[in-house]
Amino acid sequence: MMNKARVKKIVIILSYFLLFWIILPWAIIYSASLLDNKFHLTIPFSYLWLFAGSIIALFSTVMLFLSIFQLKKYGHGLPISALPPEKLAQKGVYAIWRHPVYLFFTLFFLGFAFITGSGSMLAIILPLLIVIETVYIKIEEKKLIIRYGEKFKYYRSTTSLIVPRLIHFLRALEHLPFKLMFSLKILNKENIPADSPFFLVSSHRNYFDPFFLIKIVNRPVHFVATFEIFRNPFSRFIFKKLHCIPKQRYCHDTASVKKIIELIDRDAVIGIFPEGERSWTGRIGTFKPEVLKLLREFRHIPVLPLKLEGNYAAWPRWGRNIRRANVSITIQKPYHIAEDLPLEKIEEQIKKMIEPDDAGRLCKSAKMAQDIRIVIYRCPICRSFEPMSIISNTSFECDNCRTVFSISPDYTIEYHDGSTKVNESIDSLYNKIKIQEKDIKPVSPGENTGIIIPDDLKGNFLAGCRKVFVYKERNNRLVKLFKGVLFLSNESLFLRNAHNRLHIDLKDITSITIESNYKLQIYNGSRGILYQLTFPDESALKWQDYIFKTINHEFSFYPNRR
Repeated sequence: MMNKARVKKIVIILSYFLLFWIILPWAIIYSASLLDNKFHLTIPFSYLWLFAGSIIALFSTVMLFLSIFQLKKYGHGLPISALPPEKLAQKGVYAIWRHPVYLFFTLFFLGFAFITGSGSMLAIILPLLIVIETVYIKIEEKKLIIRYGEKFKYYRSTTSLIVPRLIHFLRALEHLPFKLMFSLKILNKENIPADSPFFLVSSHRNYFDPFFLIKIVNRPVHFVATFEIFRNPFSRFIFKKLHCIPKQRYCHDTASVKKIIELIDRDAVIGIFPEGERSWTGRIGTFKPEVLKLLREFRHIPVLPLKLEGNYAAWPRWGRNIRRANVSITIQKPYHIAEDLPLEKIEEQIKKMIEPDDAGRLCKSAKMAQDIRIVIYRCPICRSFEPMSIISNTSFECDNCRTVFSISPDYTIEYHDGSTKVNESIDSLYNKIKIQEKDIKPVSPGENTGIIIPDDLKGNFLAGCRKVFVYKERNNRLVKLFKGVLFLSNESLFLRNAHNRLHIDLKDITSITIESNYKLQIYNGSRGILYQLTFPDESALKWQDYIFKTINHEFSFYPNRR
């Protein structure tokens, strides 16, 4: 025999079903019919209205029952006030709409009005129903705030009532292109934590990485993003809608840390690329200390490591255009940081879980050599800084010694060093040509640099660039100062033209970062000023390496690097 509690539950469910799914719909339809006859509000028959109404009614019916099913599955309850859900449902349709049952119940009658040509349903009944539902939703949400607190406030702020947020349109729009361009595969979805918050952590080698990763979680992911994308009003609007957290890379940004802590308290998912920037060579870089400290501080929050592979072949940082390649995301098991674990150990363990293996990941596009000279900015044979020339889709040449380099679909580079044939990775070749301490030496008298060296720099001049655009940050905007010549000495950076001068002491530099591929941002920590140097003809990476090594040579520290 059934116990009293079970009998009571069945009676409640049957009563609600009878009232809200039989009597109420009948009353709405009957009222519309009476009003149509009384006021002659029928809509002339049209096959277009009939077709549109049928689609809306059918879609709404399916979504209505799906909403009830998912409320039971994810919330462990029913849309019945006497039997409320035990948990806040935030998955499935509830990740897109806060109250899908009300939404699709209303849409069903919109479709019914089109099918039957009921003008009163459109003009009177539906507006009245929407007003009643709006009032009821406000009352219900106040109760939900009492029940779930900040968790529901966050859910309400990130989930729409009617029109889905931009992120959901983006997920839908990117599905087909990502399948065609990247054959995107997502593995081990069962490892995604059932509840949040958690940290989503991956290597970063492609502009599209955040858009790859939002495919795995049907909830907002708050990616920590460079502040630069928020300087432009349009991109600021878009990335705010995508829930990104702006982070100034060149100084300690307390605002971003406070925002992350606030979101963690509200059970949000935080997306972090621990290197802080995209890799130039495909190899995972050193993690930022502030990221490791954050993960250790909130060690009660699980880390979900993601192994993102093939993304470097699809769009390397130095490449101008997207390329076809197979991309996959392997979702590792959640990682829990042990108490008092050293930062170095945390980095080592997470790196093992997210380190990509690109064996067999090939670039399927033709123009593989395009812009490779941004990262291979000097010849490994003659050591010349003369720009490399692109001579075909898959090869480039040193303008000084005429050595030809060929790039393969796996991004290995082949060339001849004398009689020896060399085949090495971009990472290996970059480390071979990278600025070394022996390169930091004053230009000899009479040496041709292509630049007229000012008298006050003779004997102390290391390197120069003929054309640089100089910007300065003012009120979170970058304002152009002038176009000039860049001079590097072992103590300072000088930027000059006929009318303007800018001098930056190397000892005052606390951060040097690259935005995009050609913008070098230098932060004068002693004065709290950010300068941006834009190189239209040379590699910004070369100049970052030059300044780093010069500072290291003179003062034995690396700004903003571990």
